[in-house]
Amino acid sequence: CQRMMAPLAPLQAQVAPLQTEVAELRAENSQLRSRVAALEAGEGGEEGGRRVRQRVGAAPHDAPPSNAAVRAMDVAAAAAEGEEEAGDEEPPPMPASDGEE
Repeated sequence: CQRMMAPLAPLQAQVAPLQTEVAELRAENSQLRSRVAALEAGEGGEEGGRRVRQRVGAAPHDAPPSNAAVRAMDVAAAAAEGEEEAGDEEPPPMPASDGEE
């Protein structure tokens, strides 16, 4: 009987770490299944477990901006561009007003 069991000893030594790994993977699998179930139930800020896309910019059916809105956007963009170009430069001195100093 011992002669038959002797070749099995090295195999049993290899099986022990694998059994530990299987137990760890089963625990991780259980945690992941719980997370998936929570997402499918709508928890975690997502509707119905699905991601909700947020549109950036105008929707295709929105009216185009008015001329005044376009001019305002151009002014805002130009102002932002001017601020970027100015960087850390100091602003020019304010002109003296008439007779108040």
